[in-house]
Amino acid sequence: MRLFYLVFFYLIASYSFADWIDTTDPLTVKAFPSQQAEIKQNPPQFRWPQPDRIPSGYEVQLLSSQGKSSSYTVARNWLLPSQIFAADTYSWRVRTTTAGAAWSDWRKFTIGVNADVFLVPEYNVLLSRLKAKSRPKSLPISSAGIEVWRQQVNSTRANAVLGLRNDVDRYMQQAILTDADMPLVAASVNESAWAASLTNIRQRVNAETAQLRNSALLWQITRDPRYFSEAVRRGNGLIALNLKGSTHFKNQDQATRAIAWGLVQANDLLALDLPSVTRTAWLNNAKSRTLDMYRDLANNYWRLDQRPFDSHGSTQYGYVAAISALLVGDVPEADIWFRDTFRAYAQYINPLGGEDGGYAGGSAYGEYSADVYLQLWDPISIATGVSFYDKPWSKGMLDFFAYFVPPGTPSHQFGDAAETKPVNQLLKAYASRFKSPLAAWYYRNLVGDESPSTLLSAPMPLPIDSLANTLPDVNSLYLPTTGWAAMHSELADRSRTSLYFKSSPYGSFNHSHGDQNTFTLVDKGRPIFVDSGVYDWYGSKHFYQWYRQTKAHNGITFDGGKGQIVDDDMGGMAAKGQITQYQFADNIDMVEGDAKQAYGGQLSQALRRIWFLRDQNLIVVWDKLKSPVARKFEWNLHANEAFDLSMPQQYILPNKDKPICINTVWPELTNAVQTSGYDVLPEVNSIPPVWHLRVSYGLALEQQFVHVINLDCLSSKPSYTFDFGRSQLLIADKAISF
Repeated sequence: MRLFYLVFFYLIASYSFADWIDTTDPLTVKAFPSQQAEIKQNPPQFRWPQPDRIPSGYEVQLLSSQGKSSSYTVARNWLLPSQIFAADTYSWRVRTTTAGAAWSDWRKFTIGVNADVFLVPEYNVLLSRLKAKSRPKSLPISSAGIEVWRQQVNSTRANAVLGLRNDVDRYMQQAILTDADMPLVAASVNESAWAASLTNIRQRVNAETAQLRNSALLWQITRDPRYFSEAVRRGNGLIALNLKGSTHFKNQDQATRAIAWGLVQANDLLALDLPSVTRTAWLNNAKSRTLDMYRDLANNYWRLDQRPFDSHGSTQYGYVAAISALLVGDVPEADIWFRDTFRAYAQYINPLGGEDGGYAGGSAYGEYSADVYLQLWDPISIATGVSFYDKPWSKGMLDFFAYFVPPGTPSHQFGDAAETKPVNQLLKAYASRFKSPLAAWYYRNLVGDESPSTLLSAPMPLPIDSLANTLPDVNSLYLPTTGWAAMHSELADRSRTSLYFKSSPYGSFNHSHGDQNTFTLVDKGRPIFVDSGVYDWYGSKHFYQWYRQTKAHNGITFDGGKGQIVDDDMGGMAAKGQITQYQFADNIDMVEGDAKQAYGGQLSQALRRIWFLRDQNLIVVWDKLKSPVARKFEWNLHANEAFDLSMPQQYILPNKDKPICINTVWPELTNAVQTSGYDVLPEVNSIPPVWHLRVSYGLALEQQFVHVINLDCLSSKPSYTFDFGRSQLLIADKAISF
């Protein structure tokens, strides 16, 4: 019988064809684990698309390589088991509980011995744990009691206490926030003014709720009555805001979640010291706002279960999960909210990356998300005993930051707000929550300190505190699920050269741009080849007509700046790229991307291969392009200073004391044009200078470009030749094949 199971297992594991959980819709959740997947999380999580008619439940069946079978019944289209799996190879399938329903195909996956344990107990266990915990539930108070915690905080984090006191004391001079301070402009009247009013509402509410939370935290730390009074004053001001006004969920969802979370946190921190009348009023207000968020998530049979790609919705999931965790025992509805969102959020987190980490919308928005995670995950971990920092995606996010926003880098990479400067205190705080050599190196090499607000309620000691200094020994990183690659001369060196490449399956979705098969370059802390444009606001004319367009990036356009699809029926998700090859070695890295699909049928081939030769300070870029009709293909480069075009086939970027030479090796004769500024100006007071280089040849059905970028053409003049017969570039002792 055991032999039968083993034979059966291998047969079903290798057999695959389209079934009811296969989908070609890029916005619909994909079956996971996919066929032949190597899972980083133990226990694994499972998800699959919903059928057209939503059933009352699903049955999931698992089969190990040893023939051991197990099954689970769940109400929604995901499963997060609450027991650790043995390292093994498994197969899984799913069907609805409808009578006579068909099974999906079997899908085979493997859990290795080194998979990260991320164990989330069942709802009833977590609920009992929360109800047994005394307030404040969100502070890391040991069995020694709150007085010991206060002594530890005041002694080991005295500078942070002083810093927070200064922040709160300074803000005390600000008047209580009112509805009059946050007028909402109708989008139909003036879209630009509407966007500005949303920003004003968000910023004013965030500042006010931070003062509420920080005052309550200082009351717990110092027992200074001034902070108790300030917290009560700010909380009462927030509940005085019109629930149906500018901060209502339908008008400004970010304001709604901030107010609800601020009131709930302050209620937890002030614990039994808050008068019952005040406490009831705060909780009623928070309940009303949270109910709006909960209903939105529950809409369309839990809409994110089926259509997970919603940046605001994914953040909202975390807020409702955290709010309900701290309200259990105080608000009866919180038990239901917690049941429906906490474990769902645990298996969801964020859809813009896979288990290897990364944030497809760009490192700036990844940083903004990390800010939210710090605010939510520490209280969640302390209250429930479930640390979201243990999730493989969360650990992969740390890798993403370390390699794409390394210490000393001047800006973010790709997507909206890529031109902005990283906020080290956020990155530093995120890194401190992990116990790994990379986290310790990253944390200790970022300049600045974590915000006192998050540090004073963080675990003691921080996970990285016990780790010795260790330099990273890997200089490159490729993230398959997001389609990003980072190549550094030496990651540990702040004077590093950093080459970044993107060809992403997420296309131009949401905060992403039409920038598949493009690259950026940073050298010695200076931005060299940049993504041009300014993030004035999401939806401006500059945003749509320049900032997101391929012509604003270091990529391929044609016929006067035409490029990739940035908006389509799938929100740009269908206009995707793919990294098809990568090779990382000691002295040379190579990555190849295929962006054909991103051009929406306008091109029949769009390959780019890029090499970074560390030992010679050279970058080689090869493009191979085809079109169904003759086109004028264009090679684009953008910089913050003007190029010198005085030499044929060579373009020199002054780069202060270290000129960079860009040489067109092929075609042998090209036309280079330099412009500056933007086709459509951004709506900002100050516009940074930018220059655009466009290299073209002429009308053709097919075109290849070969460029060599010498990062130090004054001191290094390498000799290279192009072997046309073999399609090779010969540089010193290296032959680069095309």
